[in-house]
Amino acid sequence: MTVGKFGCVHYRLKLNKKCDNPLWIDENGQQHKRCQEHICVFCHGNVESKNKEDKKIGENNKGPLYFCNKEKGCINKRKKILTENVGVQNKLINIRDPLFDDIKANSLVDAEFLAVLRPFFVDLWEKQLFLLNSNYFEVPVFTSDMLETIKGLIEGVSFLSEREKSDLKMAYTKSSGNIDNTLSEVEETLTNIGKSRKLKKDLENLGKEQANYLKKLENLEGWDLLSGGDKINYLQQIKTLPVSSFDSVISNAQKFISLHRERERERERETN
Repeated sequence: MTVGKFGCVHYRLKLNKKCDNPLWIDENGQQHKRCQEHICVFCHGNVESKNKEDKKIGENNKGPLYFCNKEKGCINKRKKILTENVGVQNKLINIRDPLFDDIKANSLVDAEFLAVLRPFFVDLWEKQLFLLNSNYFEVPVFTSDMLETIKGLIEGVSFLSEREKSDLKMAYTKSSGNIDNTLSEVEETLTNIGKSRKLKKDLENLGKEQANYLKKLENLEGWDLLSGGDKINYLQQIKTLPVSSFDSVISNAQKFISLHRERERERERETN
C-alpha cells in the first residue's frame, strides 16, 4: 500500500485536533477519508480507540489493520476470513514437505543445491504463514505488501545468484497473488534452478574428465607410433563419447598400438 495525502477525518479528542496521519490507500489503489489507524478495512468506517487490540485483523508493512464492531457484517466477514486463513495456512503447512520432496526426488536437481535450499525453504514457508495470518481479504491471497516482504527475503539470500533471485521473485509476481498458482510456480522455479546447477556442474566435470583422458591418451607408451589420422580419431572419441566410454577408448588405443608394434616387428623379421 502506498501512502496517501494527509487529512484523516478522525478527530483526536484527547489532543483536541484532527488526526494528521496519511490517508489509507487500499490494495486497489483507492484512497479513503481515514488513515490506516482509524479505518475499518471492510466498511471503511471509523474504528474507535477503545478495545482496539480486539479489533485488529492483521498487519502490513505500515502497521496494524483494524475492523469495526459497529457493523455486524464486518464481524461476520472477520470470522469468515479467520476460517479461510486457517484452512489456507493448514494447507501450506501440509504441502511444504511434500513439495520439497518432489524437488528432491528429481534426479536432475543438484544435491548440493538441495542442502542449502532446505533451511531457506523452511524460513520462506514460515514467512508466508505469518503474512497470510495478516490477510484481511475474503479470499486469501498474497497481497502486494506480502509479495514485497517475500521478495526482500529472497533478495537477502546469499546462495542464489542474481538471476536465480530474479526468477524466484518472478514466480511470486506472475501468479497475481493466487496462492495455489504461486506455489506451483515456486516449485517449478526452484526445480529449474537445481537442474541448471547440476547441468553446469556436470559440464564442468565432463570438461575435467575429458582433459584428463586426453592427457592419458597422449602419454600412452607408443602414442607417437600412430599416424596423425589415428591420433585424431581417438582424441575425437574422447571429445564426443560419454565419460563411461573413456576407459574403452584408452584400451582400444593401447590394443591398436600393440597391433602396430607387432606389425613393425613382422616387417623387421621379413626384412632380415
